[in-house]
Amino acid sequence: QSLLLHVGGSRDDSAKARLALLRWQGSSAATASARGPGDFEAPQYSPDGSMILYAGTADKANDALYVADAQDANARAITKFSGRIAFAWAPDGKKVAWIVSDPDSGLPNLGTVFVSDADGKNSKAVTTEDALAFYWSPNSQSIAYLTLPGTDTQGCALDCARVPGLAAPLAQGQSLHLRWRVVNLTDGRTRTIAAFVPTDDFISVLPYFDQYARSTTFWSPDSQKFVYTQSEPDSSGTVWVADTAGSTPPRKIGDGTLAVWSWK
Repeated sequence: QSLLLHVGGSRDDSAKARLALLRWQGSSAATASARGPGDFEAPQYSPDGSMILYAGTADKANDALYVADAQDANARAITKFSGRIAFAWAPDGKKVAWIVSDPDSGLPNLGTVFVSDADGKNSKAVTTEDALAFYWSPNSQSIAYLTLPGTDTQGCALDCARVPGLAAPLAQGQSLHLRWRVVNLTDGRTRTIAAFVPTDDFISVLPYFDQYARSTTFWSPDSQKFVYTQSEPDSSGTVWVADTAGSTPPRKIGDGTLAVWSWK
C-alpha cells in the first residue's frame, strides 16, 4: 500500500535529496521523512512488509542505518557510519547485513560485511577481509561475498578501468581476478567457492549490487549452489555453477555473460 522513495542522492549531493513515503490510499502527496538521506542506493522493505530499512542523517558528522515500521515510525539506528553504505535484509527478515565503504577508496563498494539482528542487536563482523558485494542465501544461513585476491583496500592490483568510477592504477589490459567466498553464519566457517575473471556484463551491475539483489539472486533456491559467469579470451563468456559447500569443483553449464537463478 506504500512506496518508500529515495530521491536525489544523499544530503551531500543535493539540498533537494529526500526520503519519503507515498501511500496509494488517501492523499497522493508523498510524506517526507524527518531525516535526510545518507549515501546509499535503494531502501528496502522487510520480507513481510512490516518494516523498512534505509540510511539517513544521524548528526552533523555521521549517518545511520535505520530500521522503522512501515509508516517510518519508531525508527532505531542499527549502526552509525561515515561514507557509503549498502545493506540487505535476510530473506527470513530476522537479520540485516551491510558494508560501509570509504568514499576515498576508489571502489563503488568495499568494506567488511557486518550482520545484526533486525533490531540492531548482536552486531558483528562476519568477514575478515573487505568485500565488493554480498548476497544472502535463500535460507538466511550464509552470505556469499566477492573479494579481490592479492590486493590492498585501494584495489591497486586491478584493471580498474573496467569498473565504472574507478581510478586505473595499473596499465589497462590486465585481467580482473575475483573470488566468491561463502561464510556460514552459524559456525563462522568461510570457504572460497570460485576464483574467476568476471564478464563485462557482471562488472556493469557490480556497483549497484544491493539494488539488483532486491529482485535477482545468484543462489539456487535450496542454498546449495551458486551461479557466476567467467570471461573468456575470445571476449565471450561461460556460465558456471559452484557447490557452496566446496565439496566439488565448479562446473561449466553453458555459454553466457550474465546468469541468475530463479527464486523457486
